[in-house]
Amino acid sequence: NPSVRRDNTMLIDKAVSFQEIEQLVGRANPKLIREVALHDVYMGKGIDPSKKSYLISIELRDDNKTLADKSVDKIIGRVFQLLTKDLGAEIRK
Repeated sequence: NPSVRRDNTMLIDKAVSFQEIEQLVGRANPKLIREVALHDVYMGKGIDPSKKSYLISIELRDDNKTLADKSVDKIIGRVFQLLTKDLGAEIRK
């Protein structure tokens, strides 16, 4: 079955590592979230000095069926909830 990839940008505290983000995202739905990748890190002009901007992609796949957008949106919503609550991330859509 095809994978679905969602790209998202977030502002996060400089002390937070990508590994922490990766682990947290994976916990949102270990069965369907197959990969979390970091594509860009930005620090500097326009960003609070204590923060960094991360562009991450989340790949989801269900081996049994094609994932519906509604299901993907629900999982990504859960990911955002965890990132915001546990790591203080500010999601930029």
